[in-house]
Amino acid sequence: MKKVLTHSKFHLGVIVSLCAILVWIWFRDGFMVGSGESGLPFHNFERLIPRTFHQWSDALLGSLSNTVSIIFLGAIGLISRAGISSVFIQAMFYFFILAVGAVSVYKLAYLVSEDKFASFFSSVFYLFNPFTMVTVINRLQYTFMFFYALYPLSFYLFVKGIIARKYVYAFLVVVASVAFSLSFASFPFLILWFITLGSFVLFNIARNLKKNLFFSTKYFGITLITWILFHAWWFFPTMYSTFATPYASTEAVTQTGNIQSFVSVSQAVGGMPFVLRLLDKSFIYQIGDSWGINYLNPIVNIIGFIPGVVCLLSVFKRKKSSLFKYFLIFSLFALMFSKGVSDALGNITLFFFSNIRFLEVFRNPFEKAGFALMLSYSILFGVGLSMISKFLASKAFLLKYTLVILVSLVLFFYYVLPMWNGRVFGGKESRINSYVQVPSFYKDADNWLKTLGEGFRVVALPIDGEGMTYSWDRPFNGVELSSELFSTPFISFATSVPYLEPITSTLEPVLFQNTEAFPSVLGTLGSKYFLLRRDINYPRRAMRDPRIIEDYVEALVEKGDLTLSREFEDLRFYELSGENFVPLFSTPRNVVTMQSSKYLFFDKINTYPNKDTIAIVDPLLSGGEKYISARVLRPTRQFQLNPGRQINVDEARAQLPAIRYLPTDRFYPLILLKESIERMALTESSARLLYDLQILGKRMIEVDAVKNGSQETLELAVKRYKDFLLKLSDEIIRESGREQFMKDLFVETFNKHFVVLSSAQKELSLENQKILLALESYMSGQLQNMGLRSFYPRTVGLSEASRIYQFRVENKGDYMINLYGIDSKGTYEYPKMWEIALDGKPYTIEPQVDKKFLKIGSFYFDTGDHEINIPIPELLNLVDIPTEKIVDVSTDNHPRFEINNFNPYSTYKISFDYLIKKGDKFEVILVDDLNVEKENEERQIINSTISIDGYNYYWKRYETTVSPNRGSSRAWVEFDAEKFDFCPRSNFFLTYKCDDVTYRSRFEKPVEVEVKNLRVERLFLDSLILVNEELAAKEIVPPQISFKKYNPTYYEIKVSNATTPYFLSFRQLFHPSWKIKINENGEMETVPPHVLVDGFANGWYLDKLGSYTLIVEFQDEKILIIGRIISLVSVVSFLGLGVFSYAKKTYFTK
Repeated sequence: MKKVLTHSKFHLGVIVSLCAILVWIWFRDGFMVGSGESGLPFHNFERLIPRTFHQWSDALLGSLSNTVSIIFLGAIGLISRAGISSVFIQAMFYFFILAVGAVSVYKLAYLVSEDKFASFFSSVFYLFNPFTMVTVINRLQYTFMFFYALYPLSFYLFVKGIIARKYVYAFLVVVASVAFSLSFASFPFLILWFITLGSFVLFNIARNLKKNLFFSTKYFGITLITWILFHAWWFFPTMYSTFATPYASTEAVTQTGNIQSFVSVSQAVGGMPFVLRLLDKSFIYQIGDSWGINYLNPIVNIIGFIPGVVCLLSVFKRKKSSLFKYFLIFSLFALMFSKGVSDALGNITLFFFSNIRFLEVFRNPFEKAGFALMLSYSILFGVGLSMISKFLASKAFLLKYTLVILVSLVLFFYYVLPMWNGRVFGGKESRINSYVQVPSFYKDADNWLKTLGEGFRVVALPIDGEGMTYSWDRPFNGVELSSELFSTPFISFATSVPYLEPITSTLEPVLFQNTEAFPSVLGTLGSKYFLLRRDINYPRRAMRDPRIIEDYVEALVEKGDLTLSREFEDLRFYELSGENFVPLFSTPRNVVTMQSSKYLFFDKINTYPNKDTIAIVDPLLSGGEKYISARVLRPTRQFQLNPGRQINVDEARAQLPAIRYLPTDRFYPLILLKESIERMALTESSARLLYDLQILGKRMIEVDAVKNGSQETLELAVKRYKDFLLKLSDEIIRESGREQFMKDLFVETFNKHFVVLSSAQKELSLENQKILLALESYMSGQLQNMGLRSFYPRTVGLSEASRIYQFRVENKGDYMINLYGIDSKGTYEYPKMWEIALDGKPYTIEPQVDKKFLKIGSFYFDTGDHEINIPIPELLNLVDIPTEKIVDVSTDNHPRFEINNFNPYSTYKISFDYLIKKGDKFEVILVDDLNVEKENEERQIINSTISIDGYNYYWKRYETTVSPNRGSSRAWVEFDAEKFDFCPRSNFFLTYKCDDVTYRSRFEKPVEVEVKNLRVERLFLDSLILVNEELAAKEIVPPQISFKKYNPTYYEIKVSNATTPYFLSFRQLFHPSWKIKINENGEMETVPPHVLVDGFANGWYLDKLGSYTLIVEFQDEKILIIGRIISLVSVVSFLGLGVFSYAKKTYFTK
């Protein structure tokens, strides 16, 4: 019996059986599971395969395909043709992934320890741990699942090859990576995979340089080269699309954004206490009452640290193999990186992340590097547990089995109980879980859309963000599913895809604020149908109520712009009138140019919505200028300047930081070092920005302190100030979207600098005065670049706030100044006569209202930079309450005030005076008509707790700004105050009693607060545009065109009787790789590069006349084909070489 229990086949049988039992528990009710970002790939494989077969897909407005997933989708598609249900296929997939991962860890652990007991428990731990439960199983990320299996399997084969010194294992590693290639759809996993293999090679070389250098280097080189050849089918086109065009470099997430994401996500993980337990704090709270809250229980917390303790004890193993030492070292690096910037040595991690660009892909360090930590944990845990069991067995034989039973019950059952009771997917009794059943009417709607043919899209509302929660009997909660549920392309969610986000974020605002232009929006996007979906849980997603959208849509139906076409239960399809629809390829009659690509779509819809007019980005490509009928210019920068408080030099010096050492002191370098260290300790970008602002104040005081010194000393101090100012200006420009109060702080601080600098210039030598005058001029220029100072002296409303608009005019002429935001009626009080300034020159004018604009006037603009200065209109109070009226707030009285003329797409300023009479704090809350769970309750948006400062107990002022939920329709400002609680929590023996409501009530006292001068104001953030329509444009006579689609990357267009040059627009998402060629009598002529059309589409200027054929092709498809040929040839060659080597060894040698 003992021999059977210790046999490796028995261990592997138990491991595989555990995987089968888990899968049976999860799928025994016959429902598919789906959630999160991966959607429902098992629902309909055939619909997804065409969208991954080519490098470009028709989904949304067109997008790059995820070609790496073709093997996964193709495999399950072939299995489904055998008549096997989707649920059973998904269950078998889960079984396969779990079994491969667990068995691979068993094999790998045996290489490390040569101990079957250790190997078994390493494998079981890899299967049953919080990281597997939450990140791999619960999140339903198929990329994560594939990597869960590939990571230990490939590492085992790689290590096995180095130990056996056989190159064939390099081939097996690559074959395994191809089978699980979907793992590399997440680029961080590709980097982590190679880092793991490469680190082991370096470790192996370090062990014995002379013996291992040549073989290990060659082995890794063979693995790398073979991997590139075998994965060329997706790797080549992906890298080409990412790096070979300016698409990625101009549209990718900025380094600053990556660092901020890395910091915020690291802090959300919970630091070392959670990472040591392989837990992510943010997901525990996200899962919440379903089962996540259990992991905050003190007893469960203690259990969670057991694996870490066991891993730590494994260090005391007497005979340590080299592999064990590797995993010990590797686990430390994995632990430090998984926790991000939190806790000890976090700044070192942040330093490497900030300076090594490829590490930016690990913006969420725990969910990626956590795989390395989990694998290391599994190996060390098995070794440590085996060591402990042997020690106990030497004392008493039964203690070993007692340990096994306890560990199995506590760690592998109780601690991961959701895996055993099926609640890992949210619990079957929960209204929102991962068990999904798509309603049948979706199939009916899809079949109907197929009968309508191709060449159009469907826009779906409500829309907001990438996620969606449906209200089906068994609803889906995750990424929006239209691309998987319908064969027709849908614009149905907002995403950060370049050029798409400005489109999707505009749809609902246009419908509600400019309803008559909505049909033009649909037509411009090539949308022939509009879907109003009522099967979504809109309160949970903070989206617009479909019933409100329906009211606006019905108004368009009455006008004849839309027609109700078909209805499938909760799906209502409307057809767009033919006069508004723009086909995939079109030739417009009119062309206007605009400066800003980001606002191109918005400006086009609001200025020239006609379908026969396109808007392109200025400057134009050569040749088409004479056909431009109008130019629209956007501000290069716009900002608000509030009047600064006048202070004297003594106040300015007192409010800037004091200094102890001058730049000439010998300790000054240590001061600079101290500042650098203090700055490194700050992880938040805003904290660093404020710290740099403070340090810049020190540099100004240093300039002031050495003003009477030598010229060399003053120049050194000024140089240091300039260097710090330049660095700070770059930060401020990058963070130009900061709230107004931050800009006011910058302006006020720099005003102090100017006051000190102006005072320092008095009674100095001529040389030193010149130095300070040059510094003052330099400071003014930098502040202008940062948007903190006007180009010209203020001439408008010297005591008032003003908004500055700066333009760059490339073509001189008369431009009409139009102000957006006429929909702000009831929120601003515009004066009848306006005092504005144009390039510092004052004008008094009377604006005229025209549609969506306030036309300020027409002015001549010469080529160059210009500035328009407009006073901020009077901001009306949007709550009905007398200014001086005192509102009582108490524990029993929570007054609420509705915001009138509410616009969810605006930003509001809330301000009031308050006096805390009794208690220590109260809350101001902005609530709206949405709620996360229940439709009849309001959803809390912002909750600012205001407390006493311990010194000033008189009236104080409070101000804040807030942007409401875009899906809300009404909003209120509410004041709330909980009872004052002075329960003695500082007493260790009474702390737990304070959690008891009855006991705590003895120490609770009422809170009384008075509030007055409550104001809610909509901030004036409206933009100006300049419009020049006095252009003598030549007439465009569009030719007749027809097109044929061969696949999403190749189109053929027949052009008939082109009598004038013309513009061709192609309404797929703009990408530099779209190219066009003229095919005339078999000869190909390449057309010059294209331009951005209407903010998202592709456009070409064509001057060839007559009749001919155009070929529109996505060039990256060629790279895909080349990659597939390379991979196919490589696979066949390696297989042939393997067969030949085997035959030679087996037969020819005999």
